[in-house]
Amino acid sequence: MSLVKKAQAAKAARLNSGVGNFKNVVVVDRSSTSDKTVTHKTLQPIGAEQASFEIMKAAIEADLAQLKTFNTLEDKDEYKSDAIKQNGYLDYCKNYQHSGANHPNIILAWVFIWLIDLQRYTEAFAFLPLLIAQGQKLPTRFKTPHWGEFVIDQIYDVAVDKLSNIDDISAEDLLNITERVSTLIRYFNEQAWALNPIVAGKLFSVAGKLEQQQHNYGRALRHFLQATLLNDSAGVKKAARELAKKIDVEINI
Repeated sequence: MSLVKKAQAAKAARLNSGVGNFKNVVVVDRSSTSDKTVTHKTLQPIGAEQASFEIMKAAIEADLAQLKTFNTLEDKDEYKSDAIKQNGYLDYCKNYQHSGANHPNIILAWVFIWLIDLQRYTEAFAFLPLLIAQGQKLPTRFKTPHWGEFVIDQIYDVAVDKLSNIDDISAEDLLNITERVSTLIRYFNEQAWALNPIVAGKLFSVAGKLEQQQHNYGRALRHFLQATLLNDSAGVKKAARELAKKIDVEINI
């Protein structure tokens, strides 16, 4: 057991409150002539969750400082992978997810970002709906306001790189990145993501290119059309026309 996990277990054991509990606060409503006293739940963790959060927050802040000492992406990624494992960050995030707790959580945010950096998409995507539902904020160094936009930008770059080196990747690798993009499209549709149209267009344009590469022409064309609908300058009109002609479908773009 790592030092972080030992400290976490020891401190949590001294607390009586359970994970996911909240402090009650008294709020006086002065919107009317008579005061109203209402009890609300705050968004501050207490008990075992607070102990865990405080320790993990200190650990990840130390790791972020350490990352600044590395010069190469390879060294940084190796450190991130080791830190996730050694400090039990994944276990913490899973426990937080299932506890019902809801408070600003920088550990969850950074672990998600690191998992995306490491292309550990299955693990990362398990936390994406939670990040969005709770309104968790990206760290201030990131300019995008939406987790969906952050992920799309990252996976778009990976997908374009694979398409640019198509002769060097396996069919399985191509299928895997296609599935990740398809998952993002499902989230986009089901959760009605309100994204920058340029980013949304990128999602569907690269989805079309991936499907076309695998000869899934009907799906590819639908993605190209959706990309153009979201962003008229998505850059796939020509590809859509050529593909429509290939499969003998009439389109009007």
